[in-house]
Amino acid sequence: MTGFLPTVEHLAALRSWPDIAIWLLRASDDAYLRCHSDIKLVLAGIGFETALSYAAVRLSAALSVRTEDGHYSIEIEKALAMAALDMRVAAATRGD
Repeated sequence: MTGFLPTVEHLAALRSWPDIAIWLLRASDDAYLRCHSDIKLVLAGIGFETALSYAAVRLSAALSVRTEDGHYSIEIEKALAMAALDMRVAAATRGD
């Protein structure tokens, strides 16, 4: 069953920035909570700065207090959307 979940080993094996961005967008909060140091090392090693920023925002979101209905606050949602857009633009313009 865990073969369907994104793993850091899978992230490290990816070569194109668009694929890395997709992995980061699909990974669960739990993956960020458990493996944030490893994710950071992989992203720093390839120089994908906007992905590092997205991962930092995503970790902050995972650690944040949720609203009464279990959602992120509007500030967190906004930060996630902006960081995701920056990362996707950087991945698309790299041309991998």
